[in-house]
Amino acid sequence: MKNNKTMYENIILDSIDFDGYEVSVPETDKGKIDLVYKLFRKEFIHDYNKNYSDIHNISEWLRGLRSLMTVPFMNYEILNIANDKGIKFDTEDKEDFFLDKYWSRLAESFLILKYNL
Repeated sequence: MKNNKTMYENIILDSIDFDGYEVSVPETDKGKIDLVYKLFRKEFIHDYNKNYSDIHNISEWLRGLRSLMTVPFMNYEILNIANDKGIKFDTEDKEDFFLDKYWSRLAESFLILKYNL
């Protein structure tokens, strides 16, 4: 079966790891995403950030070295993944732009999975 998910959606799904959490691991991607979101809200959302958007908060949460979801975070790793997917950069400015958008695109993709799986 062909995988119709985006590069970012695949990164999200491949990065989920419930080791160390005393939870019943769901069998479906939808169940996993829902549980990750629930744990994210419990661990990360507090009075100081509760009024920010989910995209902002998920982006910030992913930047921390989560044990629940450890996504590629080093610039060379991120660029290698993009290169493997056929994304080419002919200038350093284009690489920088891609890297600047990486975290928000991951957060958006997480929410797309949450609401569309």
